[in-house]
Amino acid sequence: MNDSTPLTLAARQLFVVPDAGAVRIDCTAGCLWLTLDHDGRDIILRPGDSFEAQAPRRAILYALEPSGLRLQLRDQGSMRRKLSKKSSDWSRSPSVWAATSAASSG
Repeated sequence: MNDSTPLTLAARQLFVVPDAGAVRIDCTAGCLWLTLDHDGRDIILRPGDSFEAQAPRRAILYALEPSGLRLQLRDQGSMRRKLSKKSSDWSRSPSVWAATSAASSG
């Protein structure tokens, strides 16, 4: 799948990916700190690094410095369709809904 979304974040800016299992996160510039709901790991991404969640979880990205990233839509595979066969939402192309929030400078 070639659908991707390039983004830039200012230093200390947050970016939320509600379903990190639907995308591959590629760091294109700067330095990003990534954390997933219900996952104790802290993941640091530098230019050229990428991350793919193995399950649908919310990911929070924090730009440690001015940074760039690209969200690449992933094939959802037959397992997810089987798990949610009754939901028409999963049969459509996945969407990435993201909210950004500038970190307070205080």
